[in-house]
Amino acid sequence: MIPTLFEIPIFGGIPIHSFGLMMAIAFLTSSFVLKRLFKNTGINPEIAEQVILIAAIGGLAGSKLYYLLFEAFDRFVKHPWEMIFSGAGLTWYGGFVVAMIGIIYLVRKNKLPIVRTIDLISIPLPLGYGIGRIGCHLAGDGDYGKPWDGIFGTDYSRGVVPPSQAFYGTEIAKNYPNGIVPDHTLVHPTPMYEAIISILIFFVLWQLNKKPKPAGFIISLYFILGGLERLGIEFLRINPEVLFGLSGAQVISMFLIIAGLVWQARLLKQPAYSETKSKK
Repeated sequence: MIPTLFEIPIFGGIPIHSFGLMMAIAFLTSSFVLKRLFKNTGINPEIAEQVILIAAIGGLAGSKLYYLLFEAFDRFVKHPWEMIFSGAGLTWYGGFVVAMIGIIYLVRKNKLPIVRTIDLISIPLPLGYGIGRIGCHLAGDGDYGKPWDGIFGTDYSRGVVPPSQAFYGTEIAKNYPNGIVPDHTLVHPTPMYEAIISILIFFVLWQLNKKPKPAGFIISLYFILGGLERLGIEFLRINPEVLFGLSGAQVISMFLIIAGLVWQARLLKQPAYSETKSKK
């Protein structure tokens, strides 16, 4: 793990963290892709920059809020300031909801067709998410999976949140001496699993966008594919169970998958359109 890549030798040393760098790359890459998509459909590319800015601010704030309230509330109550400013603890779905609210407001403000514009915005989402997950892997921020000594088992002992902290107080920790999981314990590198799958989802959405389809097809398909990805990955991770043995992220994933399937079924009767310089 490489939480800090290097330091700029000014003002006593400015550290460049791997997570922050990958997040910056994620937003810049997503912005580039979205600008191209907007330009190809006759939408002002400058609006893409506003979308990415809202996604960045709302996404980070919402993901942190979800984590503190639903996944680490006990620790948040005991150590509020430490938890708020910690680099660990960002849950995608919280950020997705907050960012989407802001994005819909921006789309309405610019009098763009909501569903078709959201279709375009959803295309770079898995790309940015995948790149961001690479940052989680490099930082070792605690969102990795359960102990596993298989071929891809990874040592996160040098991460921001090593296994002794990530598994503290869990059922897994009870299987180790004194309830402490050794930091050099190999685990599933779930951030990298997510990175690979998410980038593949991006390419699927990118290719399908070139074909005629009804409005809402891309975003509803993303609900299904993204939901399936997170639903499966959560079985390899440790998170509090909230319903029927499922974590909060899995419950939300189930709702997204069902919503996507229902939406797709309704789209079967809708006329298709092609992205060819449509202004609205």
